[in-house]
Amino acid sequence: MTAKDLVDFLETGGIGTYETDLFYSFLPPEPAALVCVLPSGGYPPDLYLPIADPTFQICIRAETYDDAEAQAAAVAALFRDALDRPKTNFTIGTTYVYLAQFLQEPTTAYIGYNTNGRAEFSCNLHLKIRI
Repeated sequence: MTAKDLVDFLETGGIGTYETDLFYSFLPPEPAALVCVLPSGGYPPDLYLPIADPTFQICIRAETYDDAEAQAAAVAALFRDALDRPKTNFTIGTTYVYLAQFLQEPTTAYIGYNTNGRAEFSCNLHLKIRI
């Protein structure tokens, strides 16, 4: 599974438009409001089961704290079930996902304001996927 697969999933979920306000692998200086997926490694694969554990940092930036927080919540909601638990047993592109969970609770982390005065949040996502 790649960061681009995750960007496509976010785009399908209504988070943004690829290369307009939805990016991967780098955090561009513009636009002011955007979502960016950065691969962040993961955990060693299971030695006995065909399961991998990639992680991704999803960065959210907006002009105001409230806008960034709302967009971060929208991103996080795509990885939660109807009872607000980690989402299980679904696909992202052609990859089967057993579990999607965030590495912090609640699901988003406030980073602060960048040098341009824009609010930034992060969702650190851990996936258990079939390989």
